[in-house]
Amino acid sequence: MLDLTLARLHGNKAELLTVLDRPEIPLHTNGTENDIRCQVIRRKICGGTRSEAGRSCRDAFLGLSKTCQKLRISFWDYLGATS
Repeated sequence: MLDLTLARLHGNKAELLTVLDRPEIPLHTNGTENDIRCQVIRRKICGGTRSEAGRSCRDAFLGLSKTCQKLRISFWDYLGATS
């Protein structure tokens, strides 16, 4: 079993080492999972949205909010600046 695993890893060596070309990309998805955590908690509490349009709107605003947070920009100032 170990030999098969090592052989598979050796066969994928080039693909696995491509991460060295882009060291700025994390090797895990913890950041992405943390980005959606607040929405998952809210969905569990209130049961989600009533329509597809509501879901799309929620997702768009959540994406804007998280992007503003990462860039250290006030979400409400951003909304005011774009109107």
